[in-house]
Amino acid sequence: MSLSYKFQAVENKIAADLHFWIASSQFTMFVFSSAAHLLLRTMAAENPMVTAYKENADLFNFYTILLPLISTLYLVKMKQKRIADINSTINIKAIGNDGWKNYEAVIQKQW
Repeated sequence: MSLSYKFQAVENKIAADLHFWIASSQFTMFVFSSAAHLLLRTMAAENPMVTAYKENADLFNFYTILLPLISTLYLVKMKQKRIADINSTINIKAIGNDGWKNYEAVIQKQW
């Protein structure tokens, strides 16, 4: 497996994880928003403030504002993790007894 293939696989996993969390949060917002609207229709139909409550129950407005911030924070966190992984790989001892143990561990993972 080439280094570029490993890098691409890691990037694909990061993108897939981000997509999963975005889709999950959108589904959660949809469920909560629908539940709030249903509750308002059944419990507060005569309340004169029901229109304002319905506007506040529309969570997609808040979600749309927060989505770029959440995505940016996630990608920054993943970049820091990637840099830490690269640094830990670079700092592995390659000579002596410790080097042999590291080499043996890598070979064991491959088999």
